[in-house]
Amino acid sequence: MTNRLYESEIEQIALDILHDDNGYAVAFGPELSEGARKEREYSEVVLHDRLREAIDRLNPVIPVEAREEAAKKAQRSVSVNLLENNEAFHRMLTDGIDVKSSNGDGKTKTDKVWLVDFANPDNNEFLAVNQYTVLENHNNKRPDVVLLVNGLPLVVMELKNAADENADVKAAFNQFTDERNGKGFRNGKERFKENVVKLQKVFSLSVPHPKAYAIGDDLALFQAIKALR
Repeated sequence: MTNRLYESEIEQIALDILHDDNGYAVAFGPELSEGARKEREYSEVVLHDRLREAIDRLNPVIPVEAREEAAKKAQRSVSVNLLENNEAFHRMLTDGIDVKSSNGDGKTKTDKVWLVDFANPDNNEFLAVNQYTVLENHNNKRPDVVLLVNGLPLVVMELKNAADENADVKAAFNQFTDERNGKGFRNGKERFKENVVKLQKVFSLSVPHPKAYAIGDDLALFQAIKALR
């Protein structure tokens, strides 16, 4: 008999914790890209319909055209530089998106459109997805678990077996910064410059505590975290 845990079992444990203890809905990645309930192409990382639904829900008095423009801005790259894109998106996420629209008499006004309701977390949709494959230049990138808020992939998780002495935080960090292993995204190629810049933090579920780092950080900047929501 062996006590070995397989990757699929570790993923399921993580999903159960996210669902039972943190209130996340869960989904299996391929089911979002295939079949009758398809929500995304493998070349995309944002769940467009969920994002638009959230924007409508959180900004009901904002004109429709302004909400649609905000959804486009949230997914648009402002630079070819990964860090500049990440910083620009972070500002939209935390400060809202300013959108100009007509007020009906030939003049324009500026509305603030929010992507996330920070004051009332229950107004947001939290989704955890395992095997969230992204196709980039004919290469597959498949993080263990991706956390999406209102259709935006904000967190990518690398899961490690705590019983494996070689499966430490450094191993998880190396997997995310090495483009050759199918999970690395730190340098980002075309598709990732446009979309995976939305991934704000990286986690490794390992002992003694989960760790996190922002895009562009080095291993020394990993910090312990206390909550995923």
